[in-house]
Amino acid sequence: MGEFMKYLPLTLIITLASSLLVALVFNPVLCANLMQVPDKSKQGKRFGDRLMAMGIRSYEPVLNWALKHRMVTICGVFTLLVVMVMLYGTFSAGVELFPDVDPRIAFVQVEAPSGTRVELSDNYARTVEQAIDEIPDLKVYVTEVGSAGDASFGGSGDAPPHLTRLTMEFVSHELRKNSSRDMLERLRNMLSGFTGAELTIDKQEEGPPTGPPVNIEIVGEDFETLGEISAQVKQRIEGIPGLVNLADDFDRGLPQLVVRPDLDKAARMGLRTMDLASTILTAVKGDDVGKYRVGEDEYDIIVRYQPTFRQKVEDIENATIFYEGEAIPVSAFATPVFRTSLASISRIDGERVVTVSADVGPTYNANDRLARVQELLLDFPLPAGYTMVYTGESEDQEESQAFLSDAFAVAIMLI
Repeated sequence: MGEFMKYLPLTLIITLASSLLVALVFNPVLCANLMQVPDKSKQGKRFGDRLMAMGIRSYEPVLNWALKHRMVTICGVFTLLVVMVMLYGTFSAGVELFPDVDPRIAFVQVEAPSGTRVELSDNYARTVEQAIDEIPDLKVYVTEVGSAGDASFGGSGDAPPHLTRLTMEFVSHELRKNSSRDMLERLRNMLSGFTGAELTIDKQEEGPPTGPPVNIEIVGEDFETLGEISAQVKQRIEGIPGLVNLADDFDRGLPQLVVRPDLDKAARMGLRTMDLASTILTAVKGDDVGKYRVGEDEYDIIVRYQPTFRQKVEDIENATIFYEGEAIPVSAFATPVFRTSLASISRIDGERVVTVSADVGPTYNANDRLARVQELLLDFPLPAGYTMVYTGESEDQEESQAFLSDAFAVAIMLI
């Protein structure tokens, strides 16, 4: 924040210091050399002198009246100040931490349910691309299927296949025929009927990084309860005009195939759970068994089952574990079970947190929409031990206003 705002105090410091230097050094020298003692016989003949005389004649009676009626003058000035504050509160369009300008870069995030195959994510991306193709003033767009747009996933085998990110770049501002903000709103309307995945259309933020305009952190112990509360919060505020990209980070649907061994049967056969785990891991994901070198290049040697033997649940059941010369099928002592689980658990300061966030559309003020959200959630019932905290851009704005208020007071005293 300081890096972004430092130009304001620097400008004031340089300007006031320069003004002081001119007043104390240059002006006395210029006056001593260029100004002359006025001739009283010629006073009032020049336009500037006549204007000065008129100002003095009108200023002196007002000053005398104000000095004789001091309480009336002070009360009148104070009343004028109150009226100005009331007028500002009535007609003000609100306060923004940073002005909402036409973006040059925008994003479309497509989040399918956890476990979605990359081929289906690619189909979702192609549907979004068809809508983007109709947006004018677009210079280029790039689609990354199986990517969250996060450097932590870039180029690694752990890229999430259910996430897709489309990055759009508009032409330079002077070459645009339309507002890029309006084009993003048009894209939202075109994709309003999109189903199968959650869409988030957002723009590149200008200035320091801040959180979303509406960012609600729900803190508690049980993650399932946090998910239920977040769903209720979304349902209560989703009808507020101006809120877009309403979402939470509670991922409910990560599919899993759990292989549960019968420990008694496994013990009678002389098998350990580690033997089962390593066999399943080798069959499905593969096992790094060595390196293959060609000159200075080195390649991992991964051993795993052929694709035709690791596509179905029956393939897992038919996998065999070799023990003392015998091939024991997994189905003899273990049972595969389908279930869903949490894809991730978020913590802040060691406490479990689910965050509900939303952006604010064009022509709407973020503070006004946040106030409306807080009004609707004022009587929201929370279980014992659970709290709700408003963070994001509003928290950054409160911190900035507190700092600027102190800086303003110091500046007034210094000036």
